[in-house]
Amino acid sequence: MDRDPTALRLRAARLRGLAARLDAALVHRAPSLAGDDTWRGPAALRCHDEVRRIGLRLGDVADDLRAEAARLEHLAAWESGRR
Repeated sequence: MDRDPTALRLRAARLRGLAARLDAALVHRAPSLAGDDTWRGPAALRCHDEVRRIGLRLGDVADDLRAEAARLEHLAAWESGRR
């Protein structure tokens, strides 16, 4: 991995951008858009539950991306202090 502070900060910014895109994904709104008036039955419930699980997983991944971005920012600050 490149340990140049500028490159690390750029990588961190890209990770935060990806996290923001995941946070804005339509899948987060899908459960609220699919009420009883749009689709009913066991298949609808399974689909709703799966979409909800996917949304939760995307949230977890976005959190992981932000954590890695923070780690890279910390590393960039440390590398800057060494130079």
